[in-house]
Amino acid sequence: MALTGNWTKYTYTPDTTTTETVETTYPVDLPVDDPNYDLRGQTITEEINPLVKTGTTHNNVYINVRSMVVDVKNINISPDETERQVKIETCYRVYTSGTDRHSDPETYITQEHIYDIDYDTSQDLFVQAYNGLKNLEGFENMIDA
Repeated sequence: MALTGNWTKYTYTPDTTTTETVETTYPVDLPVDDPNYDLRGQTITEEINPLVKTGTTHNNVYINVRSMVVDVKNINISPDETERQVKIETCYRVYTSGTDRHSDPETYITQEHIYDIDYDTSQDLFVQAYNGLKNLEGFENMIDA
């Protein structure tokens, strides 16, 4: 399994020449393990530098999933209730071609990680990883190889 086509790598960098005022209201019922638990019920106003999106397109590349980690968490919904969440961390490599990948797997252009792709225990893990990648921004022009 692999993907082939035109892949766009997006980066986001702060625009240090401008600022925006952002107001965030945190719900009162945040779970205890939420990193913003101490801010529950509050509205916080901050000055931030907005992010600028830049895309670099790599034409006719070959993308191969190198590894996956299945992460199972129990999320506290309330003090008496938890919800099981299963996510995949996918590591993939981008090659100039399938031939390059097969002749030397260490000749990749870049290696990237994607976190939090939902996982369905009733389906094949690799199929889900590739389908998850194809649904992400930058992978719109990728097809199964």
